[in-house]
Amino acid sequence: MNEKSVSRIATPRWVYSAVRGLLSTPVLLLALIVAGPSVAAAAEIVDVRMGAHKGYVRLVFQLDAPADYKLERGLGGEAMFVSIQARSGPLEMQSPAPPVDSVTVAPSRSGTLARVEFHQSGVQLEEMVLTAPPRIVLDFMEPDPAAAPVAAPVAAAATAPVVAALVPVAKPAPEAPQDAWALTPKAVQPASKPSKPPVADIWGLDSK
Repeated sequence: MNEKSVSRIATPRWVYSAVRGLLSTPVLLLALIVAGPSVAAAAEIVDVRMGAHKGYVRLVFQLDAPADYKLERGLGGEAMFVSIQARSGPLEMQSPAPPVDSVTVAPSRSGTLARVEFHQSGVQLEEMVLTAPPRIVLDFMEPDPAAAPVAAPVAAAATAPVVAALVPVAKPAPEAPQDAWALTPKAVQPASKPSKPPVADIWGLDSK
């Protein structure tokens, strides 16, 4: 028995004919087209709520069935896009506290697209997926100051080094050593002697 005969036994010809007949039916093709998107977005978002807590803002998407989602940060980091494979209606919310500013929810081709606006870039995120009921929980926190980028030091302008002109200070000439023996003595004036009283000339006295 060759390979061709085995193929005929495993798949009878009438099976191919039946499949071709079903696919050629317009009603079946229309059902497949309608059922396609409903399978991708079978779940539905039944509630969207947001609240401020100590140190973070929590955003909750509650669904009637589990659904996949994807997060993407916007250019500049001041927004985040949440794509959820679940149906929803349009919704706009203002945040009760920073770092979140507002949340906009709108239907999309894949289900729902939510845009979360921040007051600044660098917002931190923690995400959770809970059950009973199914929920997508996103916690947004202020940027970590320790993780802030450090500004690069500004390069100093290339300038020629300034050399201060040093003016030599004239030093006083050293004094010549004095010779103790060569000192000019001061003129010593002789002390004045007391004048002696005149001597009487006894020979010239008149005799009495």
